[in-house]
Amino acid sequence: AIPSVLTAVRRVGREIVPTSFMMLVNNALHLLEGLLRQNKLIFGYAEGDAEPSRIPPADFARKLEGLAMHAMVWSLGGTADEGTRPKIEEALRAAMPADLSTPFPE
Repeated sequence: AIPSVLTAVRRVGREIVPTSFMMLVNNALHLLEGLLRQNKLIFGYAEGDAEPSRIPPADFARKLEGLAMHAMVWSLGGTADEGTRPKIEEALRAAMPADLSTPFPE
């Protein structure tokens, strides 16, 4: 999903802040890591990490999908100008699998 969306970022519009593909992916991963920590879904390798959440696997998958979508939307669309953001959203929607347990937000 990410390669087609990265191409769309460059093809469909402009960025307010110039980036590279590597920067966009790196930002998405850093944001996802922060969201996972905030939601106590990872732990154990940094001082002060909390105990992990105890949630059922199906709920974990749904939560992980939602957090990953959040990270992609903000890292890929956050550098785009306002006219480009709807086009990136369209590319993200097209790239998402139909069987996600968490629907893409409206």
